[in-house]
Amino acid sequence: MQPGKISIGEAVSWVGGGWRIFMASPGMWLLIGLVYLMISSAAQFVPFLGGLIAFIIAPIFTAGLMYTAREAGEGREIRLDYLFQGFRETGRAGPLFGLGGVYLGSVIGIVALCAVLLIMTGSMPDLSREAVGGDGLPDAALLNILLVVMIGLALFIPVLMALYFATPLVMFHGTPVWTALGSSLRACLRNFWPLTVFGLVLFVLLLGLALILVLVVGLMTAMFATTGSATGAASAGVLAAVVLGMLLMFLISIPLVSILTGMNFCSYRSVYGGQPENRGAGMAG
Repeated sequence: MQPGKISIGEAVSWVGGGWRIFMASPGMWLLIGLVYLMISSAAQFVPFLGGLIAFIIAPIFTAGLMYTAREAGEGREIRLDYLFQGFRETGRAGPLFGLGGVYLGSVIGIVALCAVLLIMTGSMPDLSREAVGGDGLPDAALLNILLVVMIGLALFIPVLMALYFATPLVMFHGTPVWTALGSSLRACLRNFWPLTVFGLVLFVLLLGLALILVLVVGLMTAMFATTGSATGAASAGVLAAVVLGMLLMFLISIPLVSILTGMNFCSYRSVYGGQPENRGAGMAG
């Protein structure tokens, strides 16, 4: 798979493209987003292994979401069971789980490396009970921690670049895992500035949404606290505001999952557009 080169303007257009894909069938997208978030949340509650499972299963459900976005983007009706298309299409589940393994292994490796660097520089924070409430870390240790965090981020960026297009390449083309990772990395490097601008636009939009959410939660907290003070239950009022804020954040996440998936599909289609996809071969349903 040879990725193409796109313009910054085309990258910015992915925002509108994702919205149009969502609006093609908003009701079904909301249902799909709800089921996806419920599955992702349930995985986190598996004792000891919840976080690991979430990494492993992420690509296979992302593949289902991308498949749904392709169908919606091409004017076809979408269904809830498309979320599980990565399991249903022959020869896809294993490589998609393999991508999840690469994702998990990369995160563990980077975190372990950062921990080793912190230990070697003597900057590992002391989280023991005796250390809580102390004078804090010296400035040199804080600078070392900041440097190690920057190193970790620098290492994680190419991992994300390698994974960004790998899932649709495996899902739509049956590309082998390492070939898909390499192609995705090359595609991101070749389109570094368009993807960077797209990321900044998306960041600003999400930041604005987050600020609105914080403002709403803050207003609810003030309102409930004021009401609670009058009845002698200020703490209960604040707790109610926090719970409602978390519920609101979950409700916003439902359409957001679908819209972001639509944007990701638009980016894949732009970079790898015009190349044949494996449609129907080995497809169930």
